[in-house]
Amino acid sequence: MTIAAPVSGKCAAHPDVAAEWACQRCGTFVCTQCERRTRPEAPPLCPKCWDLRNKTVQDTVAKESRRLQIGGLVIGFLSFLHPLVMVGSLILNIRELRRGTGGDARWMNTAGLVLTGLAMLTWVIVIAVLASR
Repeated sequence: MTIAAPVSGKCAAHPDVAAEWACQRCGTFVCTQCERRTRPEAPPLCPKCWDLRNKTVQDTVAKESRRLQIGGLVIGFLSFLHPLVMVGSLILNIRELRRGTGGDARWMNTAGLVLTGLAMLTWVIVIAVLASR
């Protein structure tokens, strides 16, 4: 729900400019220059609430990315157990590397891919040895 500012309302950051909206979260009056939106039809936020939202979103993305990196490394180790696990490891690790949100911990996905490659090689050797008997 978008809340229009009263006719006499002034922007909190620009006292000489008439406010168009009230921040959806805190109620601060904002002008069109100060309003921040996630998409054009979304209710406006003031700059302070926007910064708080961005911090929360970034923290959530970082936590999710960390879990997927650790998962990629673990599934890379588990690739030695079954060929279908290799497929999951390849998908997860390549997806995370392409997303690029891992920062310094991207080595985990790289290591997961290396382990998956070693598991593939191991499976090929084992199958070749068993087939040659």
